Amino acid sequence: MAWPNVFQRGSLLSQFSHHHVVVFLLTFFSYSLLHASRKTFSNVKVSISEQWTPSAFNTSVELPVEIWSSNHLFPSAEKATLFLGTLDTIFLFSYAVGLFISGIVGDRLNLRWVLSFGMCSSALVYAFLVTASVQFAGGIVIFFGLLVSPEEI
Repeated sequence: MAWPNVFQRGSLLSQFSHHHVVVFLLTFFSYSLLHASRKTFSNVKVSISEQWTPSAFNTSVELPVEIWSSNHLFPSAEKATLFLGTLDTIFLFSYAVGLFISGIVGDRLNLRWVLSFGMCSSALVYAFLVTASVQFAGGIVIFFGLLVSPEEI
């Protein structure tokens, strides 16, 4: 049985070197990390809302209801939901504007510098430690591993 035409010599896949594959994978994973950082806040909004509002149903520690009700940031779950929704809207709006601006800057400057600076700087101001650490490490890998033009080979 013969290989499909895609895998034969002179076909589309054989025209790519390992540099093409590395650039594709680094770029793909960097944007995956940026997307993961965008989704983290949306995924934890429910548990943040439960922590910031009074709850008489918390049975993790045997404390009176008065103690749980006296230590909260918002008086009700609706107020917490409104605040977190506003925070999410501001974050996503600034994310969209940042993508637009970074696209313009990336067209004019070295893509490796722009991408690694964006990943590392956004990881430094990010509140979630695991996601920020992985994103910062990804920015370092991008800086030292991404080839921007064929002249760098």
